[in-house]
Amino acid sequence: MATKDRAVMKMSTTEFTWKIENFSKLKEAKVYSDTFLAGGYRWRILVYPNGSVGYPDYLSVYLDFPDWQTMPNGWKVPVFISLTLVDQLNATFSVRKYSGTDLSKDNGTSWGFCFVSKADLQDPRKGLLVGDTLLIEAAVCTEAAASEAAAEPSVGDTSNPFSLSSAELASRNLIAELSSMTLSANPSSNPDHGSVLLQQQRKKLVGFLSMSVETMAQTESLDHVENIARQVAEHAATDPREKAVLKELVERMGEFKEVVPSSLAAIERSNLIESSVAQLTKGLEVRKILSKMLLSNLVAEAYRLGKEGMKLEAEIQQLSAHKRKVIEERNSITVELEKANQDASNLLEELQKQRGESEEAVQRRMRAQEKLAESNSSWKLLEQKLGW
Repeated sequence: MATKDRAVMKMSTTEFTWKIENFSKLKEAKVYSDTFLAGGYRWRILVYPNGSVGYPDYLSVYLDFPDWQTMPNGWKVPVFISLTLVDQLNATFSVRKYSGTDLSKDNGTSWGFCFVSKADLQDPRKGLLVGDTLLIEAAVCTEAAASEAAAEPSVGDTSNPFSLSSAELASRNLIAELSSMTLSANPSSNPDHGSVLLQQQRKKLVGFLSMSVETMAQTESLDHVENIARQVAEHAATDPREKAVLKELVERMGEFKEVVPSSLAAIERSNLIESSVAQLTKGLEVRKILSKMLLSNLVAEAYRLGKEGMKLEAEIQQLSAHKRKVIEERNSITVELEKANQDASNLLEELQKQRGESEEAVQRRMRAQEKLAESNSSWKLLEQKLGW
């Protein structure tokens, strides 16, 4: 009843700032920043200082993934990016854009936006280009680079959770030997042969007594142990105390055959529930990150529009039309912000529900483990009574 290795996706965010000096003197069609690491992968910012194809009058900024060709086929990693053109006079009015996508060989090599027109960029009142210097910030939220696949299970490989333990291997060998021999229905008809077989059965039983009940259940040895114990009790045990203990062992085997497999099954079900919850939590974690980014940008945008509205209030006679437009935009952003707040609240409720289900699964697993511990204690007590 081996369980699959489970790993919850861990998202990490890396920020990088690129300072471009003498921006107006750049003649190249596109310019790259230095590379930086995020999630174990190399990234760089790409700028078209003189406009990109189809948008010659705008400043275009992209986030570039230079190593996409070296990735294996079918490789895919979720990624969320944020690019910010920093207002160096008032950071509140910085221009920020973000996007979420799957990073893969089939999904392009760069992602970006047309940020502002060249006229807005060169407007000294906006603070985007100060002293002919441009500041661009990039934030990359992604999963860490995947680890190598687990190796095939092998006997004695302690680093692999699926490898056969020495006890399980010994149990399988014992079963094979037991399957090749049978006891005479009447050992007294051939005393020497029967005595040898009974001593061999007794030796096998001693070997099983050194194992845990879950190991015997996993290797389907419980029925064999019960048969051996019954035969040894009937034909080999001469000490009344030993015979009584062996009979008790036979009687308890029915309990072990019922309790141990059901306990192992309960643990397996709990592990499956945990795996399911982990997968759901992974998706919720991604949604949470995207929601957080959305909330942050909407709050910043609402604040920026509010400030601009206050400035326009003083110029209401000349800019009344502009003021109405800004107020309408702000109301629209407020509606989106309220919707985002509701989505975030629903997400929090869902996370709390999943946490409760995970805690219940842990409790069920703990109860199953307690039953196993009780069974092992009973088993060891029988071993002590036998004195072998």
